[in-house]
Amino acid sequence: MHTYKKIAILCATLALSSFVVYKINTTGEEIQVIQKYQAPASELLLELPEKSAVSMGGVLLGKPPDTQPSPTASTAKMILALMIREQKPFPENEVGETLQVNQATTVLHEQCMENGGSCSPVEPHGEFSEYDALATTLIISSNNMADTLAVWAFGSLENYQTYANQKLKSWGILNTFVGPDASGFDPATTSTPSDLVKIGEKFMEDPVLRKIVFAEEISVAMVGPLINLNRFVSSDGTVSIKTGWIGETSGYNLVAASEHLGEQIVVAVMARPTRIDATIDALTILEKTKESISSHTIVSADQEIGQLNTWWTESIPIVAEADLEVVNKGTFEVWQSEIEIAASPGQPVGSVGHLIFTSPITNKQHRIPAKIQLPIPKPSLWEKLTK
Repeated sequence: MHTYKKIAILCATLALSSFVVYKINTTGEEIQVIQKYQAPASELLLELPEKSAVSMGGVLLGKPPDTQPSPTASTAKMILALMIREQKPFPENEVGETLQVNQATTVLHEQCMENGGSCSPVEPHGEFSEYDALATTLIISSNNMADTLAVWAFGSLENYQTYANQKLKSWGILNTFVGPDASGFDPATTSTPSDLVKIGEKFMEDPVLRKIVFAEEISVAMVGPLINLNRFVSSDGTVSIKTGWIGETSGYNLVAASEHLGEQIVVAVMARPTRIDATIDALTILEKTKESISSHTIVSADQEIGQLNTWWTESIPIVAEADLEVVNKGTFEVWQSEIEIAASPGQPVGSVGHLIFTSPITNKQHRIPAKIQLPIPKPSLWEKLTK
């Protein structure tokens, strides 16, 4: 019977060699599995301007995060959209529930007009879909539609505030506070660049919300064609998710996303003096991130990763069957590796298990097949007698 054993080692980001020995008992004979692996050197120095953050594949890059919150302005509408998708989900190819214009809808529109914020029209006795409401909130940054959605889904703005703050905490977004409205027009709604990055990551995971922010124009009920006011889309898939501005109180905020090496990059900048400054900073950070991060091979096919030792024969190398390329995201991500081998006397040439790498930050795993290129002979009767 084969015995499986996982031997875990911690691979530091500076080059080092790790040796782990374990004896596998197989039908009375002992086989030693020795794991030998040299971890690659890895270093990333990404300089970020103040009030900014960037992540790739769910991992924050660069300097320690800024924990001093400031007003989100309309980037708070990303939070609202996520909460609506939690409370009132619908499939990607549908438009969700139908909302009716009622007295509350009209009052919220009137309040929006009085406050001088970004507003969208409503028609008496009109109706609109959940998708149209989300698009209006995100694309033209409608404050009254944001509050309308919150009241519709949660019963009141107070209920929405309670739900949103609790949900954010459960997601590990700890430095964000949702204030008395859903639009972010009230400066009591605050966040940090690193929290906005986390919110942007969750936002881009939702296919409905992702579809909206990539749209150049969407036609919705009561409003007509909507030109995406947040939009900048480049040939490499870079997109502005949401902007926000409520004057000098917040400055200009921007959350944007792109892709590199098959992984999502999200950037957030806050408190910029102009929208152009926010856009330039966000695009510059995205470009520097792509330049700083590269894919590199940490294990090559036929590289020796361990060996099998027995008392009756010479050591038998264990080698990787394939290359493993990973994205270098900096010295803070220390991969864990473990070798999982099943072997016994008489084992033929071929696969005997895996070398497994696990990110301690994202828990993402890579499994590389491991093999022996020589068979494991069985000890002869003479060898057993003369041991």
